Amino acid sequence: MKGRILAVVVVSSLLICSAHLTAKERRGAELIITKTDGQQIAGELIAAKPSSLLLFDLKTGADVSVEIGEVAVIKIIGKSKVWAGGAIGFIVGALVVGLGVNLAEYIDESYDIASRSWKGAMLGGVIFAIPGALIGAHKGKAKTIQIEGKS
Repeated sequence: MKGRILAVVVVSSLLICSAHLTAKERRGAELIITKTDGQQIAGELIAAKPSSLLLFDLKTGADVSVEIGEVAVIKIIGKSKVWAGGAIGFIVGALVVGLGVNLAEYIDESYDIASRSWKGAMLGGVIFAIPGALIGAHKGKAKTIQIEGKS
């Protein structure tokens, strides 16, 4: 009896949860291409061929092919990672300072951990979140590739 109930629970949970397991649509990088004549084309990279780049123009909804010989500069638009970097910095800071306060209480039992543990952990989290956010901002910065004049 227990085996049947377990089987029913497993099968029903697979059926219910499988809707959330579908693959997300993978998107190409967002590019701003400056041609040698000064014209700029912005869009999502669909394909990179040996002699051309195929972009999906976000404004018009049309596919645009750009010959590599006509490209002067390619700018890859990065996604901001400020919030992710700040969150990781906050968690690391809170853990480091919280563990430090607990270690200080372990070494010196007269140390009042109840009043300092949470305050110290939150302050450490805020202090570490700032450099984490700066690192995240740097990681998400746009990259520029100079094509014109190179073989």
